[in-house]
Amino acid sequence: MRYDYLISGYYGMSNAGDDALLASTWHGLRQIHQARFGQREAPRIAITARQCAFGTPILPYAQQFRGHDRLALYLAAMRSNAIVFGGGSTLHTFRDIQLKRHLLNLAKSERHIAVGIGVGPFHEERAFVQCRKLLNSMAFIGVRDQQSYELCRSMNLNTPLNLTADLVPSLSSQMDFSACNKPLVERRGIGVSLCPLESIQTGDSTLERQRVLQLAQVINDAALYTNEPVVLMDFNGHSMLGDSGLHSLLQMSLAPHVKLERCFYRNDPARYFKRIGQLRCMLGMRLHAQIFAYLVGTPILSLAYHEKNRGFAQQIGLPEDQYFEVNNLSKEKLLLQLLRGLNKGFK
Repeated sequence: MRYDYLISGYYGMSNAGDDALLASTWHGLRQIHQARFGQREAPRIAITARQCAFGTPILPYAQQFRGHDRLALYLAAMRSNAIVFGGGSTLHTFRDIQLKRHLLNLAKSERHIAVGIGVGPFHEERAFVQCRKLLNSMAFIGVRDQQSYELCRSMNLNTPLNLTADLVPSLSSQMDFSACNKPLVERRGIGVSLCPLESIQTGDSTLERQRVLQLAQVINDAALYTNEPVVLMDFNGHSMLGDSGLHSLLQMSLAPHVKLERCFYRNDPARYFKRIGQLRCMLGMRLHAQIFAYLVGTPILSLAYHEKNRGFAQQIGLPEDQYFEVNNLSKEKLLLQLLRGLNKGFK
């Protein structure tokens, strides 16, 4: 079977943000393809995933031998007319970028695109060199943040380069976000979306646990003064490195007076939009928790751990006093802004 497009990304890995990125890329490709070629049959779209809600997953359900995944990727690329990198933090390591270059070389045409992607930071010089070669093989590059844009500009690329945005807002062509956006006077609850940062990066969760205890104190005090319920939202459902364990630790650290709701991961972006649209604010580390909140008009208190958080805050004009670096977190300032916003309204 031949494919019109192979969408390459981290899909089918129980991540709500990536689920939404896939949905936006898939819908966008269908719209553009049909606008270009008329009302013929829908494009054949392959996805680099074991299972997914859209398109045809091309990875084996389980690897039967070493290199099984890579063989499946190469076969799908050989059968594809073009490769599309569909958003997210996609270009970091030498090995991964090298694999993506192999996919481009195997595909039929040279009209490959990257849209809404984050580039870097690189851990080694050869990753930078390899990334430059990859991006020079593209027909179009759209990056989601200023830092990625400046990094790509430093490469002196021959490919058209644009500072665009994250892809998830393009779902507005498929979803009516206003239907998920309740008036502020009808909303209840403080949304919380954390990320196991240190567990993923180093395996040392000491700082992570300290941060959770700080946040528990903030939430305990906020709930005591405002009686607002708290909604813990898993954006990543990975069994080992997902959000559930961290949120369970936070849950155990909360006082008995806190009214609590758990929202475990589900592959259903619309569910997240609807629930976040019912909240009074989102206390979020996850970038897509912040993006989802922005799209449904829910005020954001950003707990930033990556340049992508800073870039998004700048893009939407987030007030400086609603932006907090997790590695320099003041629970007193966070509590002050949370109480001020809940009592007088957020900026």
